[in-house]
Amino acid sequence: MSDLVTTFQAFSGILVICPCCGELLRVSDLQFRFAGEFDQTVLDELRRRERGVEKGQEALERKIKQFEDGESALRSEAKKRGREQMRQLVRELDPGLARLQYDPKDIKVIGHPVDLVVFDGLNSDSGTVKNIIFVARNRSKSTKIARKTLAKAIETGQYLWETVTVGMDGKVVVQRTEK
Repeated sequence: MSDLVTTFQAFSGILVICPCCGELLRVSDLQFRFAGEFDQTVLDELRRRERGVEKGQEALERKIKQFEDGESALRSEAKKRGREQMRQLVRELDPGLARLQYDPKDIKVIGHPVDLVVFDGLNSDSGTVKNIIFVARNRSKSTKIARKTLAKAIETGQYLWETVTVGMDGKVVVQRTEK
């Protein structure tokens, strides 16, 4: 290794005259250029492949970005189509229900003493329930009495809100919310 260093140091002591401009230069200051073609080496091949991999990576990143942009647009459009299909299905199943003008996903079937409960706004972007609507068709006299009792309990605040959670192990947890 010291022979190489000694050789480069010796180049600084060798002076040459530039054939183009006639300037006096040291050999160590020269910048050599080769006008012909070089034989391809392993290093040249590795660099060529590296450039190819970099271009492929850039193309892949562009495709991923395009996919992500397109995916969100497709999901948004699919949600709109799904909601419209749900509304159409509700109209077909029960034309009277379609007149309620609520998001079908906000409507939950109870059965008795009311037919449906609408959590207005539950599936909106904000997820905030604006109103809870009880929907009931006129039925028997006993059902009407049960509904009146329910309405009176709500009006007078004589109800209790409890959340009951059943775990995978079967354990039941009751959480009471005070008014």
